[in-house]
This record gives sequence, structure tokens and C-alpha cells, in this order.
Amino acid sequence: MNLVQGIILGIIQGLTEFLPVSSSGHLVIIQSLFKNFHQPGISFDVFLHLGTLFSVLIYFRKDILEILSFKRKRLIILLIIGTVPAGIVGIFFKNFIENLFQNVKLVGVSLIFTGFLLYISDKITITDKKEEDITIIDAIIIGVFQAIAIIPGVSRSGSTITAGIFRNLKREVAVKFSFLLSIPAILGAVVLSLKDFQHIPHSYYIPYISGFLFSTITGIVSLKILSIMTEIKSLKYFSYYCWTVGILSFII
Repeated sequence: MNLVQGIILGIIQGLTEFLPVSSSGHLVIIQSLFKNFHQPGISFDVFLHLGTLFSVLIYFRKDILEILSFKRKRLIILLIIGTVPAGIVGIFFKNFIENLFQNVKLVGVSLIFTGFLLYISDKITITDKKEEDITIIDAIIIGVFQAIAIIPGVSRSGSTITAGIFRNLKREVAVKFSFLLSIPAILGAVVLSLKDFQHIPHSYYIPYISGFLFSTITGIVSLKILSIMTEIKSLKYFSYYCWTVGILSFII
């Protein structure tokens, strides 16, 4: 891995983590095109996700400070419940999941699946639930969709936002809950990959740090873009993109 690869992958991660087009799927496809690309386990992918975690912390800093001050205890409970499904899958199927990151064809199928989710979500018109109306069932269902999104090519943001819309959450509420839910999920992935970080060669430090910084910066930009497009019911345009990239991944 070199500096240019680190920067390119950081930008791709930042743009695709929050736009509903699957960052993990794009990383698998792009990495497969790079010559002599190597990382211990999926440590670099996790490091890039840590960068986009900082994007969430910066963008939703007001909400996060309120949560940390226990002003929104109910939301904390719902986020914990929503995290459980992905936590179970991550702990018990870690090795199996890592092997999926070598399968570009699987990414293609998953992107096409993501496209259908996004296309259908724009057809739903009744979305009137506010944050205080979110139920435990809502949190579980959104959490299950997040667990499914561990599969590379299935967009985490796209699937969880879609799940929220399916449960009639207001679109801006679905977006916020989705990204707040990403915080414990990403932290969990970092913890599970700590052993991989111990084997990072010294020559990879600069590419890792560069990727982290660029994923953070571009992540903030993509958060703003997605918030606008979700409110005006434009997720279907991302579905066209997912279908195109999914088909191209088979051809490549």
C-alpha cells in the first residue's frame, strides 16, 4: 500500500459511507483493481471507517453531547437495542465476514439488492414518526438491517435509513438514527480488529493516517448531501448508481 492508494481509498470511504451506495463494497472493488495492495485482515477498511466515525461525531455533535449528558436516555436505550444484532453477527461470524471481502461478485449482487431497497423507499409516502415515537420494535428492525449491511455491497446507511422509512419514521429522523447507530457499530468493528492493527508495517502508517483524514473530511460533505437528498425523496437516484456499479463489478 502507498500514499496515493491511501488517499484515494479515504476519499471513496468518506463519500460512500454515508451516501447509500456501500463503502465496503466500493473498497472491495477498488482494492481489487490496485496492484500489490495488502492490509492485515481488514484493518485498513476499519481504520477508514474510524475516520468516518469522526465525521458523525462532528456533524451530530449537538445530539451526541445531549446523549452523553443523559438528556435523551430513551434514545440511548434504543441505540443499544439497535446495535445488538450487528454485534452478534460481528462477534460470532467475524472470520466468515472477512472472507466475504474477497468476493467481488458478491459485492455486485449486494449492490443490486441495495438499489432495490432505495428505489422502494422513495415510494413510501407516510413517514410521520418523530424521535419520541420510535419503538423498541423499530430499533430491532433497523438493527437487523444494519446487521445485514455487514455484507460488503449492502449499504449500511441505505439499509438502515430504508428500514426506518419502512417503519414510517420521518426521513430526517431515520437519517439521524441511522448515523447515531453507526457509532457503536464502528467502535465494535475497531475493537474486533485491534489484533490486526498490531501487524501493520511501519511503511503503512502514512497511508493509514492519510486515508483516515480524507475519509473524515469527505464524510462530513457526504453527510450534508445525503440529508438534503433524503428530505426531497431522491434516494432512487442512488439506486440507479448501485445497479450500474453492481453490473459493472461483474464485467470487471
